[in-house]
Amino acid sequence: MEKDTGDSFVSDSPYLHAFDGLEEVHHQMEEDALISGMREIGYGLDRMKERELPNGKKFVQLDFAG
Repeated sequence: MEKDTGDSFVSDSPYLHAFDGLEEVHHQMEEDALISGMREIGYGLDRMKERELPNGKKFVQLDFAG
């Protein structure tokens, strides 16, 4: 899960147009809502790891166990 920190969830790059149309299926998710929803169906958060990206964004990994 990547945390958006700017206007676009796709960072500027020479390959930007490879992601054309991605906004049609992109859905920003909030960690708390995902954790809550997973808990409701019997899964608990096992591990959370955050990685800072060089473009000022953050990649968040959530691992669940049932």
